[in-house]
Amino acid sequence: MSPLVWSLLVVGVVMLLIGWWLSWTARRLDRLHHRLDLARASLVAQLQQRAALALEVGAVGLLDPASSLLLVDAAATARQEGEHPDRAPEAQSHLSQILRSVLPDDPETAALLARLRQDEGARALLAELAAASRKVELARRFHNDQVQATRALRSRRRTRWFALAGKAPEPRTVDFDDLAPAVFAVETGVSARPNGSTLDPPPPPTPEDTP
Repeated sequence: MSPLVWSLLVVGVVMLLIGWWLSWTARRLDRLHHRLDLARASLVAQLQQRAALALEVGAVGLLDPASSLLLVDAAATARQEGEHPDRAPEAQSHLSQILRSVLPDDPETAALLARLRQDEGARALLAELAAASRKVELARRFHNDQVQATRALRSRRRTRWFALAGKAPEPRTVDFDDLAPAVFAVETGVSARPNGSTLDPPPPPTPEDTP
């Protein structure tokens, strides 16, 4: 076999390998974008759940009138903006701050919660809100982890040179204050209402392979 034929064969094999490598990268990037979409949908769902439960807590009169009014207002705004947490993160931060404000970690709040736990409905509602607050933290963390993984692969030279990301927008992290009231640490050990959300946090995500 002539040297020219050998050279053509080598070039052909190299081109096939490069094509396979780029195709693998494109498929992996597509999977990352898909997982990111799922993570965002999960975050939106958890934000809406937390806002709805906070609104219910404020509306049923478990707290004093002033605290109830503050909580209802913050929860209603957070619920309205929950579909776009990256555009209006201040609404979610405000709800977290109001929750900590109306349920501070002090003896008075501890006594109030002790009384509320005597009522099965109030106990379950607070437990659901505590669990929802925790799930917001987990969902936001998972979403931002997916953003970082997607950005890492998009930043690779092969991805940029061959435009493997297509027209997909650059993913952005969602950053807001999601710290739950310290008193919720007790509530997360209480069962939720039969028709409510589970109190168990979602299972940890399977880590994506390093690109």
